[in-house]
Amino acid sequence: MLRSPEETLTSEVPRPFRRHRMVAAALRHTHRDRFGATWHLADSRWAAVAESVSRVARAAGQAMPLGDVQVLCERGRRRVLRVATHQSEHATVVAKVFALSSFHRRVLHRAMGYNRYALGEATNLMTAAQRGLLVPRVYGYGYAEGRWCLIQMDLLLIEDLASCVSVGQLLNRHAADRSLCDEIMDRTIPVFVGLFRAGCNHIDVNPGAILLQHDDWTKAFLLDFEHATFHRTPSLKILAFEAACFSGSCRRWVGKDTIDRWFARLVEATGVANPGGVKMLTDGFRHHLNRTMSRRERRKIC
Repeated sequence: MLRSPEETLTSEVPRPFRRHRMVAAALRHTHRDRFGATWHLADSRWAAVAESVSRVARAAGQAMPLGDVQVLCERGRRRVLRVATHQSEHATVVAKVFALSSFHRRVLHRAMGYNRYALGEATNLMTAAQRGLLVPRVYGYGYAEGRWCLIQMDLLLIEDLASCVSVGQLLNRHAADRSLCDEIMDRTIPVFVGLFRAGCNHIDVNPGAILLQHDDWTKAFLLDFEHATFHRTPSLKILAFEAACFSGSCRRWVGKDTIDRWFARLVEATGVANPGGVKMLTDGFRHHLNRTMSRRERRKIC
């Protein structure tokens, strides 16, 4: 049964000052690696993987053999890596490395548990899983300190969803097949219903952030929770924004008719039946569909 917008959610909302404790409570194995990083890990099996990530993170910008590490993405001070684990259960994991550039941000991160970088994403992924969303599992969080014990870099180990493909890739591959694109779009609806029920403003639900399993499109996973915020009650305003953000990004592959049908099915799936709620959702969707908003503006929607 879907929660009403007035119903309060029971799981804890990640708060400043509590994020470090939340990670330490969930990831109980502490490991200090030979490169100076402190890790909170799900268990001791991840210590060798953590060492590999720290080695590559410390050598950023230097020519060196990567060994079991593959660089998937490098943007500014953020790197995304795929790391071989040599475990039968988990052949690879994904690691994210965040370098904190300014003194101000380092102070905030140490003092408050800044809702950004690896710490923010780790606690947001944990909260998302507690609230029923399909997200990558968190295996470890690490940090390296610099002068005055301020965190200058933090690191995240999460499940590698290598058997999945993004909705954007699927739409691009099948853009000429309208009925198949309709089906691909429909497979994303549970993600938005889940976000609504979880009281989550993801702020950047895009076709690259939703993954479907290659052989089973009934499971849709959501990535990239670094900037997400959670609220104590579901919000139709947030749902309208997230639906508009996603469908607006899909317009390079699908037309207005497909988006209109998708949105109508989404409204039906949410269980919102009263005319006032449907109007709020529809008006909000139309309002945001053609808007470009900064990250700060998106986070303020609630």
